[in-house]
This record gives sequence, C-alpha cells and structure tokens, in this order.
Amino acid sequence: MQITLTDQIPLPDDTRRISSPQTKGLPWKEMKVGDSFLVPWLDTPHNLLCHRINGLTAQLQHLGSKFMTRSSLEGIRVWRVR
Repeated sequence: MQITLTDQIPLPDDTRRISSPQTKGLPWKEMKVGDSFLVPWLDTPHNLLCHRINGLTAQLQHLGSKFMTRSSLEGIRVWRVR
C-alpha cells in the first residue's frame, strides 16, 4: 500500500460537543479565571458525572482554557485557572 502526501487541504472546524444532558447549561463560556461552580451529584452516579465533567474540561483545554475539579460531598466543583 502506498500513501500519497497532500498539502493545501484546510483543516475542518472542531465540531466536538462541549455539553451533554447532565452538563448542559453550565457556565463554561462565561467563566473568568478564578470563577468556580458546583455540579451537584443529584441522581447521577458519581463516577459517571466525574468522567463527563473531566472530559469536558479536557476538551476546553484545547481551546486555551484550563480548569481544575475537586469532588466533595455536595458534588463536583470546577474552577477556571487559565
């Protein structure tokens, strides 16, 4: 098999979702450095909510923002640190 190298093909826009049903409506875009919010556990299994929040923060890092998360008895707190 031979692979052909090409150039001058534009990179498509990033179409990854930045929300899911459990995280829709969270204030990601409005946050300034130092802001935080709490996502309550509600009826969502803890490991599933942690996975979704951490996945979203990883996606947002590709856009130049950085977030930190910490779990507590009430839920997951998210801070914007960059």
